Amino acid sequence: MGNATVVLCPSVSRAPAEGRYTPAEAVLVDLFLERDRLGLMDAEEFMQMAGALLESGRVPLGTLVEHAQRRKVDWLKIVDYHVIN
Repeated sequence: MGNATVVLCPSVSRAPAEGRYTPAEAVLVDLFLERDRLGLMDAEEFMQMAGALLESGRVPLGTLVEHAQRRKVDWLKIVDYHVIN
């Protein structure tokens, strides 16, 4: 994929939404699922980005957990050590 690549995916029913925009917690879960398949970023880059978002305090953890469970993702793999430590 090139630098100007845009990936569009259908919305998951009951996914968190803020008006017409997908909030960060839903993007984190969906990106976690798609990053390897689409070659968007490696695991370390994802964890650095996720860590910065989680440590900012702007991602509601409860909503992230609910969305991860609906997508059948182990949410602990997304939050890694950023929330636990």
